[in-house]
Amino acid sequence: MLSARFWGVRGSIPSPGPDTVIYGGNTSCIEIRADDRLIILDLGTGIRSLGEWLVANEYKKTGKINADIFVTHTHWDHILGFPMFTPLYIPGTELRITGPVSFENESLEAIIGTQLSYRYWPVRTGELSAKITYKQIK
Repeated sequence: MLSARFWGVRGSIPSPGPDTVIYGGNTSCIEIRADDRLIILDLGTGIRSLGEWLVANEYKKTGKINADIFVTHTHWDHILGFPMFTPLYIPGTELRITGPVSFENESLEAIIGTQLSYRYWPVRTGELSAKITYKQIK
């Protein structure tokens, strides 16, 4: 069975609030289910709510979270929510992240590594509990 759930559909700026309640105020994040496989498209602010749902439901049942993540590009609205993705901090989480080289020829792993550095976030990539692997598309 194939299903999709939209956790964020906004572009550029997260805008939660009463004016965006019908379509939501979070930026890009789509959950796709293909049988037992979890696929996540983009790491926008919607991934925070998805992460909370995964912990409350999947992790509670199985003791693990396993996902393939595809990042369309690395503008902020497509990666901003990643540090707030609760499964990053839970042992038993395995994430395979696939995405393009940036517009400035920087790897996806380097961009996320910068995002998860003390300059921008209080937890560095090496301190996360999740096992993360990266695959680059050129």
